[in-house]
Amino acid sequence: MKRRVKPYIIDLGSANGTYVNNERIEAQRYVELKEQDLLKFGFSSREYILLHDKADTSELGSEEEEEEGE
Repeated sequence: MKRRVKPYIIDLGSANGTYVNNERIEAQRYVELKEQDLLKFGFSSREYILLHDKADTSELGSEEEEEEGE
């Protein structure tokens, strides 16, 4: 039997919020995350994309190499 883990996120009442797919989530509520959901925290410019362990990240690697080359 294979079990599947479902990831969730919760904002614990932060001042600047937590965003899933550019929508602020309600504080103190669990939100289930799906593959390729975009996460942002507060006013940070960093973005995080949820991927599973067998995801094809070849395109992501090429973007990072382009940024490093600039």
